[in-house]
Amino acid sequence: MRVIAGLALLVSACGDGAVNPDADSRDVGPRDSSVDAFIDPSCDYTEQADATNDTSAEATTLTFASQAVLCGTIDHSHFAGGAVDIGAYDGHLAGGTVDLDSYTFTVTTTTDVLMHVTGVGAEALDDVILHVRSSSMQSLASAHFEGDHGTLYAHLTPGTYTASVGGFHASSVAAAIQYRVKIVTDAPATRCPPFTGGSLLFEPQSNDNDVLQYSRSLVPHTSLTPSTTDAPSGSFIIFPGGGYAIGASAEDANPSDDYMDRDTYAVVAGAMTTQLTIRVKRYATTVDFDFLVSYANSEEAFAGNLDTATAEDELATFAVQPGATLWLWFGARDGATGLPQSYDATICPETFSP
Repeated sequence: MRVIAGLALLVSACGDGAVNPDADSRDVGPRDSSVDAFIDPSCDYTEQADATNDTSAEATTLTFASQAVLCGTIDHSHFAGGAVDIGAYDGHLAGGTVDLDSYTFTVTTTTDVLMHVTGVGAEALDDVILHVRSSSMQSLASAHFEGDHGTLYAHLTPGTYTASVGGFHASSVAAAIQYRVKIVTDAPATRCPPFTGGSLLFEPQSNDNDVLQYSRSLVPHTSLTPSTTDAPSGSFIIFPGGGYAIGASAEDANPSDDYMDRDTYAVVAGAMTTQLTIRVKRYATTVDFDFLVSYANSEEAFAGNLDTATAEDELATFAVQPGATLWLWFGARDGATGLPQSYDATICPETFSP
């Protein structure tokens, strides 16, 4: 699966109510008569406005405490063909939209969260996206459905947020797919702390590991570099519970894309690795380091962090296919000064548990 940017699209539907002691509000009231009218007592809110939540998010009235569960349906009767921009990271196009659902919820205390989307049958679609935005419609994080789930990490301050789920496929599908979005508090500083020991991979002296280039003005945004000698550095197998990191340096180079020096590393997700967190630590506030993740030999990035920030670590959590070889791409954004500058990337493999 792949997906992420027709994110402006992600605002659609599903419908009914539920109960969870960790949520401060409950879903009550009328429901539409669509295929989404499915009641699961473990849900804090179940989709109710399938006909309109692709353009206007449903107000769940939920105030997040420590856990909340939103339930909905990717309704196969809403299929619309035609190319759709679904690549916030790589700008690639999907062949059609099956359904789009959006919901609002409130946060009263600054908190870190993980958001997981699961659903039997979702893996058969070309793409499923989970996306979260602020009340000003700022994109905060997105997740691709990989394997049995999609996961994202977000840092939320008090306010109202929109969570969206989109299903994409080249053709209509035979049946609706029910899904759950579970939001839980997170502690990234302890779940994936900066590297202090374990397996450390250093960038080779050759430095010929750019591999991918990124230009936001082009579609797709990512492509292979013109070099015939570029190759990823690495690789090593990563397992849950292990400590892994990359130590590297961004050189004073300036190719024609949006980044200065770029570095790519290959890692193999172990058989139990279904989720990954990457934390990038910079050592200079004059450099904005970003990162992207794709499967080996693919130009389509399905995860990463492209935040414009120079004073804090960049972090992302995302689902991966176990056993797959991943390309981890790191770049110093154009405008960086004081290069060369060092950076570290901590890699935390995990096994997802619903």
